[in-house]
Amino acid sequence: MKFIPLLITLIAISFQSCKKDSERKHCWAIVDNLGNQFSQICNKTEAQMSTLYPNACSYYRYEEKTYCWMVNGNFIKNVSESEMAHNSSCYGMAQGTKVDCSFCEKWFSREKRTYKLTSSTIYTSVSFKNYCGSDLTTIPPNKQIIRKDDADSLIIIQFSSDGANW
Repeated sequence: MKFIPLLITLIAISFQSCKKDSERKHCWAIVDNLGNQFSQICNKTEAQMSTLYPNACSYYRYEEKTYCWMVNGNFIKNVSESEMAHNSSCYGMAQGTKVDCSFCEKWFSREKRTYKLTSSTIYTSVSFKNYCGSDLTTIPPNKQIIRKDDADSLIIIQFSSDGANW
C-alpha cells in the first residue's frame, strides 16, 4: 500500500518535467531601452512575462551561467546565452562565439601626436580593446609604440590598463 503513493508522486513529477519550456517558471532580467539590467523577477512563466511586459525586448531569461564571447573581434565577458540572444534579436548585435577569456586583458589606447617645431601635442580619443593570448605580446613593456618619427612630427600609440595612467 505504501508503494501506490510513491508511484503517484513519481508520475506527477514526470508530468511536471514534461511541461513545455514556455510553461516552466524561471527568473527574468528586466532591462531598459539600452539593454541595461535594472531588475529581476522570478517564478514567472514566459506567458506571464509577455503579459506583464508586452515588449519582448524588455526582458530575457536570467541565467546564472555566463560565458566569454567573441563578437566582431572583441571579447565580451560574463554574458549568458539568453542575454546574447536577446542582444542579437533586440539590438542587432552580431551573434557571438563562445571563447576562453581566462587569459584576456582589457587595454585602453590613444594616439599622442606631437608637432616637434612648436612642441604642441594633441591626443586622439581613447578606445579600448581586449587583448588575449599572443595578442598581449603586441603591447610592449613601456606601453608605447612609435608609429611615426620624422623631422617635424612624432606619433606614439599609448596603452593604459585603466584609461587614466598613461
